[in-house]
Amino acid sequence: MVDIPKGVIWESDTIATIERDHVDGNRGYCQRDWDEHPFAATEYTTAFPTSALIDESEWDDRYNEFLTQKNSLADQVKTTGWTVFDQGNTNYCWANAVVACLEAARIKQGDPWIRLSSASVAAIIKNFRNQGGWGSEALEFCVERGVATNATWGNAVINPGREAINQADIERPHFKAIEFYELPPDPVDMRKCFMSALFHGWPCAPGYDWWRHQVAAFAPWKSPNGVWGSTGPNSWAATYGDNGWYYLEGRKSVAQDCICLHSVTPSPGPGG
Repeated sequence: MVDIPKGVIWESDTIATIERDHVDGNRGYCQRDWDEHPFAATEYTTAFPTSALIDESEWDDRYNEFLTQKNSLADQVKTTGWTVFDQGNTNYCWANAVVACLEAARIKQGDPWIRLSSASVAAIIKNFRNQGGWGSEALEFCVERGVATNATWGNAVINPGREAINQADIERPHFKAIEFYELPPDPVDMRKCFMSALFHGWPCAPGYDWWRHQVAAFAPWKSPNGVWGSTGPNSWAATYGDNGWYYLEGRKSVAQDCICLHSVTPSPGPGG
């Protein structure tokens, strides 16, 4: 018998969701208008490369290696003492997901973990309003302007004041996204690209219409009943799920909108 991780959200409608009271936290993900914002049409993003697809016949072997070697991106991140985000009372889950990916990408490329601020992205995009959005909005901002540290601009603080905002602008060039992929909206293609990205160790930010929520995904996961899915940090603090981490399986793990962060500014951070 395989232990079921605390906080699993099951695909099956016949199995009750664990910790139902934690499923109704603040979210903020907005369903994307594909006509107004077409797939992979922005200046910075490209479609997920077909050359990076990993055939499903290879998934089990790669997954077993993750389990035995403990070398998935999720494992790498956890060894640093990394902690999950807390979006508080904001509707900035979409920015929390992307900034969590940026932190993970920094760790993967050997830079030190520095806690960054999701609000320093979302609040500027939304003109200091507590409004929802989706991942590509946040990631484009991270390419153009970058992210501030949590020490300067609190992660769930919408308006920290002029001094902090000015200091944030000094810090942003140290924490920028360079390259990211957008995953196709077709569910079958989305699943193939999403799982391939996770097996490559590329952090993703899947947005779920059914959950009205966007999270970071750091690793593939195979549930106790043998169904493929994903796991990663939520943005509802460590009291949610498995110390703040979620597990999704089956159709529930297939996003309606998703980005994959491939590279970030190589930098130890301000003063480093």
